[in-house]
Amino acid sequence: MKIEIHEKGMPLDDSIHKHAFDRLAYELSSTDTRNLYVKVTLSELDERAGADCKYCNLTVTSDHIKELVVEEKAPDFFMSIEKASEKARRIMLGRIFQLNFYSRQYNSCLEARA
Repeated sequence: MKIEIHEKGMPLDDSIHKHAFDRLAYELSSTDTRNLYVKVTLSELDERAGADCKYCNLTVTSDHIKELVVEEKAPDFFMSIEKASEKARRIMLGRIFQLNFYSRQYNSCLEARA
Protein backbone atom coordinates (compact mmCIF):
# COMPACT_ATOMS: atom_id res chain seq x y z
CA MET A 1 0.00 0.00 0.00
CA LYS A 2 1.28 3.43 -0.90
CA ILE A 3 0.01 6.42 1.08
CA GLU A 4 0.59 10.04 0.06
CA ILE A 5 -0.38 12.82 2.46
CA HIS A 6 -0.82 16.39 1.20
CA GLU A 7 -1.86 19.50 3.04
CA LYS A 8 -3.49 22.55 1.51
CA GLY A 9 -3.06 26.03 2.88
CA MET A 10 -1.10 25.33 6.06
CA PRO A 11 1.75 23.13 7.31
CA LEU A 12 0.83 20.15 9.47
CA ASP A 13 2.92 18.70 12.26
CA ASP A 14 4.35 15.19 12.27
CA SER A 15 1.75 13.87 14.73
CA ILE A 16 -1.05 14.42 12.19
CA HIS A 17 0.97 12.77 9.42
CA LYS A 18 1.74 9.79 11.66
CA HIS A 19 -1.89 9.51 12.77
CA ALA A 20 -3.13 9.57 9.16
CA PHE A 21 -0.62 6.94 8.05
CA ASP A 22 -1.22 4.64 11.04
CA ARG A 23 -5.01 4.94 10.87
CA LEU A 24 -5.17 4.22 7.15
CA ALA A 25 -2.74 1.31 7.44
CA TYR A 26 -4.90 -0.16 10.22
CA GLU A 27 -8.30 0.42 8.60
CA LEU A 28 -7.35 -0.77 5.13
CA SER A 29 -5.25 -3.75 6.28
CA SER A 30 -8.34 -5.98 6.05
CA THR A 31 -8.40 -5.40 2.27
CA ASP A 32 -5.91 -6.51 -0.36
CA THR A 33 -3.25 -3.82 0.04
CA ARG A 34 -0.71 -5.02 -2.54
CA ASN A 35 -1.83 -2.66 -5.31
CA LEU A 36 -3.55 -0.05 -3.18
CA TYR A 37 -2.74 3.66 -3.61
CA VAL A 38 -4.16 6.17 -1.13
CA LYS A 39 -3.97 9.94 -1.54
CA VAL A 40 -4.90 12.01 1.51
CA THR A 41 -5.55 15.75 1.26
CA LEU A 42 -6.00 17.70 4.49
CA SER A 43 -7.15 21.31 4.62
CA GLU A 44 -8.97 23.84 6.76
CA LEU A 45 -12.33 25.20 5.72
CA ASP A 46 -13.66 28.49 7.04
CA GLU A 47 -17.31 28.05 7.80
CA ARG A 48 -19.65 31.04 7.45
CA ALA A 49 -20.46 30.91 11.15
CA GLY A 50 -16.81 31.61 11.94
CA ALA A 51 -15.92 28.16 13.29
CA ASP A 52 -12.97 26.44 11.62
CA CYS A 53 -13.62 23.04 10.16
CA LYS A 54 -10.99 20.44 9.28
CA TYR A 55 -11.44 18.61 5.99
CA CYS A 56 -10.06 15.22 4.94
CA ASN A 57 -10.30 13.93 1.36
CA LEU A 58 -9.24 10.33 0.66
CA THR A 59 -8.81 8.96 -2.84
CA VAL A 60 -8.25 5.20 -2.92
CA THR A 61 -7.33 3.45 -6.16
CA SER A 62 -6.57 -0.18 -6.85
CA ASP A 63 -6.06 -2.50 -9.80
CA HIS A 64 -9.25 -4.48 -9.25
CA ILE A 65 -11.66 -2.01 -7.61
CA LYS A 66 -12.94 1.26 -9.06
CA GLU A 67 -11.67 4.54 -7.59
CA LEU A 68 -13.11 5.51 -4.23
CA VAL A 69 -13.35 9.11 -2.99
CA VAL A 70 -14.29 9.84 0.63
CA GLU A 71 -14.69 13.33 2.10
CA GLU A 72 -15.19 14.11 5.77
CA LYS A 73 -15.37 17.28 7.88
CA ALA A 74 -14.83 17.45 11.63
CA PRO A 75 -13.71 19.91 14.33
CA ASP A 76 -10.13 18.55 14.25
CA PHE A 77 -7.89 16.68 11.82
CA PHE A 78 -7.65 13.54 13.96
CA MET A 79 -11.42 13.07 13.95
CA SER A 80 -11.80 13.81 10.23
CA ILE A 81 -9.04 11.29 9.40
CA GLU A 82 -10.66 8.62 11.58
CA LYS A 83 -14.12 9.15 10.09
CA ALA A 84 -12.81 9.13 6.51
CA SER A 85 -10.64 6.03 7.00
CA GLU A 86 -13.48 4.08 8.66
CA LYS A 87 -15.85 5.00 5.83
CA ALA A 88 -13.23 4.00 3.23
CA ARG A 89 -12.77 0.61 4.92
CA ARG A 90 -16.52 -0.10 4.97
CA ILE A 91 -16.93 0.84 1.31
CA MET A 92 -13.84 -1.12 0.20
CA LEU A 93 -14.98 -4.25 2.04
CA GLY A 94 -18.45 -3.90 0.50
CA ARG A 95 -16.98 -3.60 -2.98
CA ILE A 96 -14.71 -6.61 -2.43
CA PHE A 97 -17.69 -8.62 -1.17
CA GLN A 98 -19.71 -7.68 -4.27
CA LEU A 99 -16.80 -8.52 -6.55
CA ASN A 100 -16.36 -11.94 -4.94
CA PHE A 101 -20.11 -12.61 -4.88
CA TYR A 102 -20.64 -11.81 -8.55
CA SER A 103 -17.52 -13.69 -9.65
CA ARG A 104 -18.78 -16.79 -7.77
CA GLN A 105 -22.19 -16.45 -9.45
CA TYR A 106 -20.53 -16.09 -12.86
CA ASN A 107 -18.34 -19.14 -12.25
CA SER A 108 -21.30 -21.24 -11.12
CA CYS A 109 -23.18 -20.27 -14.31
CA LEU A 110 -20.22 -21.34 -16.39
CA GLU A 111 -20.04 -24.68 -14.54
CA ALA A 112 -23.78 -25.26 -15.06
CA ARG A 113 -23.38 -24.76 -18.81
CA ALA A 114 -20.50 -27.21 -19.08
